[in-house]
Parts: sequence; structure tokens; C-alpha cells
Amino acid sequence: LDPNWLYCLYMGAFSLGRPVPTGEGSALDGFFAPQEKVVGFLLRSAIVSGWPDLQIKAYSAQSKEEDPDGSSLPVIRHQLADDILLCLIKGEPAEIDLYLKPAALHFGFHQDGPGEPYRKVLRDERGKEDHSNPI
Repeated sequence: LDPNWLYCLYMGAFSLGRPVPTGEGSALDGFFAPQEKVVGFLLRSAIVSGWPDLQIKAYSAQSKEEDPDGSSLPVIRHQLADDILLCLIKGEPAEIDLYLKPAALHFGFHQDGPGEPYRKVLRDERGKEDHSNPI
């Protein structure tokens, strides 16, 4: 987002058709805080509609170096259409990760006993165990 455009928007809204003094002692002094950088992107893909729980995390270069699993930058997301997602990120990201919820990715293997091969138990469409495949 362009901070100059936002400044002009505010100045236009507060001017009410007349010039607003902006020098020392103006009523608007201190109202406009220094703007933080906001970066955004549009994601146009079938994954937007196919995976509504898509997770998005953005990391600054500094946060990724200091704590690889730690804090991420705030992300605001809004779905504009079935296949278009708008994301705004507070700050300048060095890396953006897109991934499914961790619970959707977990699966396990079963072992009948020590030394036995691992198997993946498969289920039918009703969720009942159907058969298993050795790994």
C-alpha cells in the first residue's frame, strides 16, 4: 500500500474542500504516524478453492535467522473469488510459506511386532479399515 496515497486520502477527507494548514501547530500534527511497509500479493490458483484451510506464513529475513520456527509477520487474507486470494503482509517478507493444516498432513504406519514390516492401513469411503499395504 502506498503511504503517500493514504496520506492524500486522509488529507482530502479532513480538508472538506479547503486547504488544511500542515505546518507547525497544525491540528493534524502527530495524527499521521510513520507508516509501516505493507506488502501484498494475489494468488490466482485452483488451490484457493480446493484447499480453503490453506495456511500462509510470512517471515522477515531477521525473524527467520533468529528463530526458524518462531514468529511470523501478520498476514491478512481475503478471498476475492473462488480462485483468487488477496494477502496483505505487515512488513517486508523474505520468505512466504503456503501449506495445508498440519492435521491434514499426518498419517501413520502400523507394525504388528518387532521385526515385522510397517504397513499402512487403508480405509474405504465410509472410514472402515479395508486392507493394508506393506511399506
